[in-house]
Amino acid sequence: MKKNPVIICFSLFLIAIIGCAPNNKLPPRSKSADISKRPQWTMNIPDEPEKMYFVGISNFVPSESDARSGAMKSAKEQVAEYLGSEVQSKFKEASRSYGLSSQVVDPKKLELKFREQISEKLVELVKDKKWYLERETDANGMYVYKSFVLATVTLSTVNNHFKNMANTKKEEAIKKAEEANNESTKELWESSIKMWKDLDKDDFFK
Repeated sequence: MKKNPVIICFSLFLIAIIGCAPNNKLPPRSKSADISKRPQWTMNIPDEPEKMYFVGISNFVPSESDARSGAMKSAKEQVAEYLGSEVQSKFKEASRSYGLSSQVVDPKKLELKFREQISEKLVELVKDKKWYLERETDANGMYVYKSFVLATVTLSTVNNHFKNMANTKKEEAIKKAEEANNESTKELWESSIKMWKDLDKDDFFK
């Protein structure tokens, strides 16, 4: 049986029209997280004796575990930055009070030394206390996650690390004073010894 050429042409015409018809299917819509549900500690850091608090926040990432890792990394970086800055600021003030030059007490070098010491101990220094997780969908309709962590640092633990560094620097100053080849240099190192002893009397971080 022969097929009617007119019918065949008409069928092909219909197929072409259907194929060229606009696709009315909408792309997936992104959906943002409801920030009103965030706990109070994400915006107002708690104040508690003998503790320091930091809020670590991750970027939006494809998995919950990556979000948690990112938030904790953020908190640890804040701890290192804050403690290092405090060390440099207080040593600038102390070195001026004792009339010490940067050759004897260099606040920047002491900050870097303390940061290096603290960075090796961040895992044990920074503890997670509370977590909050947000989920939203991206432009492709895929879930992404953002994590918040309330991290805490115990002041006594940090002060112990500082005392260890202070004792090391005091011993170095004693050796320098003994090796000094003139009285003025010896006096400078003896002043730094006194500074280290005085700093060791009270807690450095309060």
